[in-house]
Amino acid sequence: DLMSTEHIGIMQRYGAEGLNWDYAANAGDLSDYVPYVDGFDIFFMPYDDDGFWGGSGVSNSSWRQMGPYVRQYAIANGKAINKKTVTGFMTAIGQACMAYQNSGTRPAETIPKLVYDSAESDEISEILVTLTTYVEEMTSNFLAGNLDIDENWDSFQEEVKSIGVDTVIGVVQQVYDRMYK
Repeated sequence: DLMSTEHIGIMQRYGAEGLNWDYAANAGDLSDYVPYVDGFDIFFMPYDDDGFWGGSGVSNSSWRQMGPYVRQYAIANGKAINKKTVTGFMTAIGQACMAYQNSGTRPAETIPKLVYDSAESDEISEILVTLTTYVEEMTSNFLAGNLDIDENWDSFQEEVKSIGVDTVIGVVQQVYDRMYK
C-alpha cells in the first residue's frame, strides 16, 4: 500500500522531500514560477530536476522512477518551473499532452493484460522475434524512402503472412477468449 501513496509516488520519481523537492506550501516564494502545464496549480517544487536526472552519480534519495508509483496529472502537470527557463518546446509538449487527454480519442475498449501459458508462448515466441525484426526493418526502409510503400505493400503483407502473423493473431485470440470470455 505504501508504494501507491502520493508521497512515495513523488519521492520515487523526484527524490527526497526537503532535499530534492517540496510541496508548494513548503517551498517558499513561488512568484517566479509557473506550473509545468497551464491550467494546473503549482503542486510541488523540484530542486535542480535537470541536474538530478541528467547526472550520472549514484542517488541515495530516489529510485529514479523504477517500480510502481501513483502520480496524478495534477502532480506531474503542477510541477513548478521557473518562468525564465520555460521554452516554447516545453509549452508545446504541455499543450499537446493536455490536448490528447481532453480529445476524447481514447479507444472505448482496449485489450487487457494477457497471460500466456508455456505452450502458447512456445508456439509464437520464435515467430514474434522474426516478425518484429522484419516489420522494424521494413518500417525503417519505408520511412527512409529506401522502399516505396505503395509498390512494396503487397509483398510486405505476403511476407508478414508467410512469417506467421495469422498464427500469432490466432494464439492471442485464444488467450483473450480463455481469460475474458
